[in-house]
Amino acid sequence: MRLRNVSLVILFVLCFLGAAVVAAGDTIIVTLSSGMTSTVPGAQTVSFNNGLPSGFTKHCTTSSDCGIFPSSTDTNDANDPTGNTNDFIASGTGQESISIKLATVQKSLGITTPINYFGLYWGSVDSYNTLDFYDGSTLVDSFTGQDLLDMDPSLIAGTSSIFVNFFMDGTPVTKITLTSSSENFESVNEAFAETDVPEPASLALFGLGLIGLALLLRRRLAS
Repeated sequence: MRLRNVSLVILFVLCFLGAAVVAAGDTIIVTLSSGMTSTVPGAQTVSFNNGLPSGFTKHCTTSSDCGIFPSSTDTNDANDPTGNTNDFIASGTGQESISIKLATVQKSLGITTPINYFGLYWGSVDSYNTLDFYDGSTLVDSFTGQDLLDMDPSLIAGTSSIFVNFFMDGTPVTKITLTSSSENFESVNEAFAETDVPEPASLALFGLGLIGLALLLRRRLAS
């Protein structure tokens, strides 16, 4: 029975480590997770079913490929993120974009301290989709669909949708922009929080430590 329990501990830790793909940039930590919504404790998710939420602004020259689209939209310009049943947003192409002012979102959601976590369900990941983080007019960090495709080889460009978490980890960010140089950057279930979630790298090291402890216990019980 003891050996079985130790084996279960090992299996649990291995599953925990496999639950997310992690990448650490210079300033912002990124993780990919399963599901269509954020699982970060305290995160609040906004909806586009009644228009753009407070803090969101669209910069569109046309309405055909930029703005809010109803679920099940599937055109040459915008494609509903996989499994989505709510209205979603698309950034348009070229100079078109959707921007998010975090101070306004913070006030609207009643978050008492500056937002340091942002998540979204990134639809049909394309290499040319770009998510930029700004502090005022200064670009702090930037991520593309290609970055996600490199993080998880199982993702299929133009087809796969994935939930992406961005931990700003104390990095000042005042604005986030969604752009695309070709076709659209679709997303839904944008989530925000002020959270003290440990860095994924630390979690991985902690998990490896648990594996070592479990293996040691198993060896001692077997002897």
